This record gives sequence, structure tokens and C-alpha cells, in this order.
Amino acid sequence: MGLGNSELSRLGHINIDDINSRIKNIKFTILSDVKNPLTGDEGASVVFGPQKGASTPDLVSNLDNNLKLYAEVIFNNLGVNVDKFPGAGAAGGMGAAFFSVFLIVDLFPEQILLFKNMI
Repeated sequence: MGLGNSELSRLGHINIDDINSRIKNIKFTILSDVKNPLTGDEGASVVFGPQKGASTPDLVSNLDNNLKLYAEVIFNNLGVNVDKFPGAGAAGGMGAAFFSVFLIVDLFPEQILLFKNMI
């Protein structure tokens, strides 16, 4: 599968059976100032798409539909509902990828983590 929105529309299956066992149970800490869900009115495509070059409502809608497919495939294959999870829309859906593959994830707004580490 290639890169980009048009390729995401072809996604039909996710298989993580061969994920490297050394990272399978690592607890990731993610710093993000994004609390947006993956899709919808507050999702990645609608909020961030125009900043990244999605210049028409049709393109934003297409992006959002492909991210909905992404969430559906994640749910059907991995059993994790990432669509409305806060932060899933970070980095064009990378938040959703981390939540679905590495189920042991802490997500902090960067200010909270910095404060936590100062104490």
C-alpha cells in the first residue's frame, strides 16, 4: 500500500501479528497539544486538513471519509474503537495508530507532562 489519502481508501485489513516482540508491550508516553478525535466536526480532516492543503470542502469530506474507513478497519481487525478517542486525530491519525496497536499509551498535553516532570 502506498502513501496518502487515495491509498488509505484502499485499506481493508490491518495485521500486527508480526510486530516486533521487543516493542509490543512498551509503554509509550505521547506529548500532544491535540485533543481532537479522528473524525467528525472536530476531527483531524475538518480541523487540520485546510492547514495542510485540503483546500475544498469536498477534499476535506473525502479525507474524513477515509479516516472513518481507517477507524472501521482498526475496530474490525484490532477491536479498538479509536474514532472518537481524544487525541486520535493528532498527526493525521497517528494518535489512532498508537492507541490501536500499542494499547499501553499515556497521552498528555505537553504542559501537563512538563509540569509533572518538574515536581
